[in-house]
Amino acid sequence: MIFNATAGGFVIFILCAAVVQSQNDWGVTYTSASICALTGSTVKMSCRYRHPTRDNNQKITVTETFWFVHSENEHVDRTFKYSGRVQHRCNKNVCTLTISNVRESDSAEYKFRFITNSPGGRFTGSPGVFLTVSGVKNPPCTEVTYNQKRICAVKGSSVSISCSYSPQYVTSKFWYIPGRSYQWRSPSQAEDLKHDRQYLNRVWVFDTTEQSSLTIFNLTESDSAEYRFKFQTSWFEWRSDADGVTLTVTALQVQVTKTSPYRNGTNIQLRCHSICSPTDRHSFIWFRNGHIIREGTSSFIDIYYLGGQISCAVKQDKHRAPAVYAPDSPSVWVNSSGEIMMGRSVKLTCISSANPEANYSWYTKNRPEALQPPSKAPDFVISSIQPSDSGEYYCTAENELGRTTSGNTHIDVKYAPKHPSVSVNPPGEIEEGQSVNLTCISDANPAATYTWYKENQTSPPAKKVIYHFTTISRNDFGLYLCTSENKYGQRNSSSVYIDVQYAPDVPSVSVSPSGELVEGASVNMTCSSDANPAANFTWYKENEDSPKASGQMFTINDIRSEHGGIYYCRAQNRRGHKKSNLHLIIASSSVKSAVATSITVFFSGRHPVYLHCCWRSVQKKEVLKTKLRVQKETRQQCTECGSRI
Repeated sequence: MIFNATAGGFVIFILCAAVVQSQNDWGVTYTSASICALTGSTVKMSCRYRHPTRDNNQKITVTETFWFVHSENEHVDRTFKYSGRVQHRCNKNVCTLTISNVRESDSAEYKFRFITNSPGGRFTGSPGVFLTVSGVKNPPCTEVTYNQKRICAVKGSSVSISCSYSPQYVTSKFWYIPGRSYQWRSPSQAEDLKHDRQYLNRVWVFDTTEQSSLTIFNLTESDSAEYRFKFQTSWFEWRSDADGVTLTVTALQVQVTKTSPYRNGTNIQLRCHSICSPTDRHSFIWFRNGHIIREGTSSFIDIYYLGGQISCAVKQDKHRAPAVYAPDSPSVWVNSSGEIMMGRSVKLTCISSANPEANYSWYTKNRPEALQPPSKAPDFVISSIQPSDSGEYYCTAENELGRTTSGNTHIDVKYAPKHPSVSVNPPGEIEEGQSVNLTCISDANPAATYTWYKENQTSPPAKKVIYHFTTISRNDFGLYLCTSENKYGQRNSSSVYIDVQYAPDVPSVSVSPSGELVEGASVNMTCSSDANPAANFTWYKENEDSPKASGQMFTINDIRSEHGGIYYCRAQNRRGHKKSNLHLIIASSSVKSAVATSITVFFSGRHPVYLHCCWRSVQKKEVLKTKLRVQKETRQQCTECGSRI
């Protein structure tokens, strides 16, 4: 049976067969033969019955089933004193009787009977189930009583767990752990600890007629559990669901009770301690780095230096407590495989062994303050790492016995080039002939490579950081841009316009119209010169200080002989000025006549321009004289115009 304490008293559940009666193929099997219960609790007893299916070719069927009290031989569920307190149920050939709120007067032998349709077909199991109900906490039934309900023991020591019981014809008995299963068996099935591999050669059981003792040697922390005892007689099995003995196994601990600095070490005060029992009763052994250094009490005072490990043990057991020591020199582990990319989450872990447990702090090189407060957690997380997080990282591990520092770990954050910028040196206006540098700058890791492009230029791009013009010319003007590129990406700069300034070239002059002109007509003279910024133009006549006109075009209206002479233009900007080599000469005739005149303009290349007036009515001889005189005046300036005059 199961003896189970509940809030409403004790509920008894029948789990295993105890008695079987049979005659031919007739029989009743009771699950248990004996039940003990407290008053007010609920009791449940059950049985299984069987019968032949046929008798003399007659099919046998069950017509009635019921439970009764042996001394009264009357249906329990029809007896007045059980009114409202009993339930009788059958499922196929398994029947149960439940009695709630039991009284001491319910103590009796209960039997089950079934009746069939065959002559004399009634059968009763005998003996039945003996119910004992008592008003005291521990009914006068056969049960197990544990000498201690809770035991605490030091790791490595031995412990004895004992109980007493009142057996009658015990057939088997052993100690077990509820719910523990080894090999292939169900956890609900109790198993003898002597056959458990975890306890092999570590347990010893000593039994007397009414007592049993379980001794466990060389205790480990995994031995912490609840231990129970069970036994079985010829008519029932005791296996109570009530609590057994709870064993707690703890290790000895070295407690650091006081510390203070001392030169290169630390003054320490230690205590050898266990939560199970006062340790002051025992004699202790103290160890440094595995060697005995002292025997005596649980207290220890000395000077501690980094690298030392101090432990203790109870002299009788010699099972050492875990040593206390300052943190080992930490190492740093970065949880990112491969290169660390900008924007990723990166976790740094400080790895150090220490007892007591260390606190960890994180630092970067050349920064005295910690990145975060000291913490038991050894991790430092950067949720979205940026280039500014690149650098040397290290951690410290510290406990009451000392502080150690890790080596530096370099964090190198990789990223694609950022938007490039272009600088021009020298800044400001650029003059033709200067030395000019265009520099492309972009933040990138790894460092970017640079390529320069010019708008509408078909020549290969220049692959360099600085685009250098030794002597910049007007043909180098235009839009320039650069690209920066590494294996993570490419970015283009904004375009920069290079404006090359220069002084005006030697101006050229054109005259319109050319050829013969009638006196009184107009002549347009145009001055042109390549310059940046654009040139301003001024017209002069030789031997006159004041300019004749300004602007690119100079017009003479109503041409007369007094307009004759040498003309030139001057082109000027803030970079310089140049005078034209093209001159306008108006040759006037000394022959006066009332007839109409004609004007002929001659110009060629960079040679002077001649404006020649002649009179048609003059004799041929006079015309020839005029031509010869003009030719003489301008011979030094034009050697090719003679054939045109």
